[in-house]
Amino acid sequence: MLTSADQQALEDLAALECFGSQSEVVAHGIHLARLEQAQEAAKLEWLRAEAQKGWDDFDAGRYTDITTDEQLASFMAGIRAEVMAKHQARQAQEAKAS
Repeated sequence: MLTSADQQALEDLAALECFGSQSEVVAHGIHLARLEQAQEAAKLEWLRAEAQKGWDDFDAGRYTDITTDEQLASFMAGIRAEVMAKHQARQAQEAKAS
């Protein structure tokens, strides 16, 4: 059951040149819902795979044990420096391309 606002939106969309009827609007909506569902499933699968990589690294002992604030600060500074270097390299590459 559609609300009056949804019914009006359906009629308005059907009146556009890109849709021939209300059925086409509904079919398009179903297509978009399925597409969104597939994208969400793909994201979830990617996240699961990435999490598994992390667990595999942990199980293999490939991790950094941080127990103090100083270690954390040093570790984060290293990450920041790495990110900044990659960012600067990308900017230099883009500057050469343009």
